[in-house]
Amino acid sequence: AGYNLDLEEAYAGVRCVAVAIAAPGWPIVNISFTLPLQRASLQHLRSLVAPLQRAATKIHHILSVTPHL
Repeated sequence: AGYNLDLEEAYAGVRCVAVAIAAPGWPIVNISFTLPLQRASLQHLRSLVAPLQRAATKIHHILSVTPHL
């Protein structure tokens, strides 16, 4: 599906949604939204995927044209 969910696996009371960025010549990185459980229904987390994917696309483009030192 292009994203990962953390449903309190790392920390009780905290949920996250993340998207990976794999740009050539760079290590794979992730960007994510982290929310307290009370504000992080599955529906809300899934609604954050599209903005994360748009940001990941922009970051991928920037990294693709930036030399890795």
